Amino acid sequence: MEGAAKISSLLTSTQQALLRMRFMQKCYMPAYQKYWICNKSKRTHYSASLAKDIEDVNRNHHELYLAGLKDQRLQEYWTRKRLTEVNFVDLRSSNATSVLLNRTKTLWELGNEVMTAGRELLLSADADGAAMYNTTYFQYLLNNIPDSLFTGYAWSLDTFVDYMLGDLALLSTIITVVMVLEVCAVCGAGK
Repeated sequence: MEGAAKISSLLTSTQQALLRMRFMQKCYMPAYQKYWICNKSKRTHYSASLAKDIEDVNRNHHELYLAGLKDQRLQEYWTRKRLTEVNFVDLRSSNATSVLLNRTKTLWELGNEVMTAGRELLLSADADGAAMYNTTYFQYLLNNIPDSLFTGYAWSLDTFVDYMLGDLALLSTIITVVMVLEVCAVCGAGK
């Protein structure tokens, strides 16, 4: 059941990271900085919490995949199933604002890209301030965590639980057969 806990943690950490990065971005806006919830110590707290969430995602994402996904369906999904990846391209230098491009990546690749984008966001948050909203890494997180990444992790959790229930059903059958054999042995020994 450790795998189910890791996948659940992935779901939780990615959603927390999404919320914290939004808080960070809003708190860098001058209109919000006058509120206590966006003071310097709170911004530092959001940044530290986001860093923890990203490291939790990193650890669980890698441990799950590199330890070997036991169910063939999970292996196929993480390594071959193509999920939509949304990329933000800043075109401000060419008299346009920006464009979103759709491509595809596997869940393994997408998770790794999300972690990289999260680290980039953390490294440049103070320098970018409220303008972080227009950065490629912020937009990458904003467009990929709630859709493809969440869907991939949720599907993985559902499939893993299904796999575990199958193992429990097999175990239950084995225990039942052993109990019947024990009864036969005890009844046969009593004659």
